[in-house]
Amino acid sequence: MSRALLVLDAYDEAGREGLARAGAEPAGALYHRLLTSLAPTARIDVVTFSSTAGFVLPTGRRWRATTAWCGPAAA
Repeated sequence: MSRALLVLDAYDEAGREGLARAGAEPAGALYHRLLTSLAPTARIDVVTFSSTAGFVLPTGRRWRATTAWCGPAAA
């Protein structure tokens, strides 16, 4: 079974727009690319945490992934 990874891109809309204006790729995309290079067989899902309506982190037995949390809301 391959590893499951969940990337939570926690930049708010203003932060994502600032990154785009500076020519930077979104944090979630950057982490996806990095993790894919480190674990090419992993299933990697990216959620834009601050703007994904109704998103709730799974818990307990439903949770079978490692989480990478990026962005200022991670602090």
